[in-house]
Amino acid sequence: MSRIEEIILCATLKLPQYLRRTIIFFITHTIIQKKCRTLQTFFLQKEFFFNMLKNRFLFILLLTLSTFIHCAAQDVKVTARLDSNRIIIGDQLQLHLTITAPTEKSVAFAPSEKWALKNCEVVEEKSITKKIEGKQALYNQDIILTSFDTGVALIAPIPLLENDSIILAQTEALQFFIDSLPVFVDTNLAFKDIKSPMDGKDIDLEKTGHNNSWWKVLLWIVIIAALLVAGGYYIKKYALKYWRERKAREQKMKLKINAGSVALSSLKELKHKKLWQKGQVKDYYSELSMILRTYIDNQWDINAKEMVTPEIMEAISDLDIEEHSLEELKVILETADLAKFAKWQPQIEENERSIKNASTFVQSTDSVEKAKMAEQNLKK
Repeated sequence: MSRIEEIILCATLKLPQYLRRTIIFFITHTIIQKKCRTLQTFFLQKEFFFNMLKNRFLFILLLTLSTFIHCAAQDVKVTARLDSNRIIIGDQLQLHLTITAPTEKSVAFAPSEKWALKNCEVVEEKSITKKIEGKQALYNQDIILTSFDTGVALIAPIPLLENDSIILAQTEALQFFIDSLPVFVDTNLAFKDIKSPMDGKDIDLEKTGHNNSWWKVLLWIVIIAALLVAGGYYIKKYALKYWRERKAREQKMKLKINAGSVALSSLKELKHKKLWQKGQVKDYYSELSMILRTYIDNQWDINAKEMVTPEIMEAISDLDIEEHSLEELKVILETADLAKFAKWQPQIEENERSIKNASTFVQSTDSVEKAKMAEQNLKK
C-alpha cells in the first residue's frame, strides 16, 4: 500500500461518523474494482474496523456489496488438463494450460521454475498461442512433463499473474501415476537348480577353445573390414571412372549421330523466321554462325563455340572435308563476323547464299561421316 493511501485512511478516523461511513464505502468500492486485496487486509487491521462494528448493519451491507462486486469482477478463467493419468517410467505426457481473460489484461502463468512439483519435472515449455474472441483473449500453452520414479506425481495449483505480480486465479491440483516397466516371466518353464562354481583344474581350455576364440572373431572382423575398404576404393577409382567415361562416350556418339538432322532442322527454322528480311541482320548471322559451330562440336568433338573463325578452320583442315566445302564455310563464318562486330550489311543475295551454303555443308559432311560409321560397324 502506498503512503498516500495510508494517510487518507487514517484521516477518516477523525471525521464525523456519517462522513467516515461515506468515505469508507467509496474507498472500499474502489479497492474491489481494482482487485487489490492488500488494502482490504489493511481495513481489517486498522482501528476503524472496530468502530464499524458499532453499526452492524452498515458493516454487513459493505461486506455483502464488496463480495458481490468482487465476484462480478472475476472474468478470468484458467484450466489445466493432463493427456493421461498414468504413464510408464521415463515416458512423457503433456499438460495443457488455458487462460480466458479480457484483452486489456496482461496475464501469464508463474514461471515453471516456481511451480510446486512432486516426483515429476518439466522437459519443455512450448510457445503460447493467443486467439481473440470479441473482448476476450484465449491463451493456450502445452507443457511436456516426465518422471523417473514410480509412484504418484503431484502438480500443485499453478497461479495466474497479472503484470507478473498480482495473483488473479490458479489451476486445480493435478496428479498422475507412474508405473514401472513390466517384466514378463514364463511360468511354464521348469525351475532349475543353481550350479556350483567349477573347479579350475577341471576346465580344459585347449578342448573348449575359449582361450583363442575371440582372437579368431577379431581376425575375421579385420579381414572383412579390409576387403570392404579395398572394394570401395576400387569401385570409386576404377569402376565409377569407367562408367562415367562410357556414359560420356555414349552421349557424344548420340550427338554425332543426330548432328546433321539437328543442324538442318535449326537452319530450316531460322529461314522461316525471316530475320534479315525484317532488318535483323545481326541476329540472323549470329544464329547462323551458332548453328554451324554447334554442328562442328557435335560432329567432330571440336569446341567451335569457344573458337574464332581462323581457329575453327585450322582445326577442321585435316578432316575429310572437300576443299570447296571448307571455302564455303569460311566465307559464311567471316560474313557472320562482319555482320555481328562490324555492323556490315550484306547484299540480299549473300544472305540467301549463306544459309543455302550452310545447308549444303551440313548435308555433304554428315553423309560422309555416317558412311564412315557404317563401315566401322561392319568391321566390328
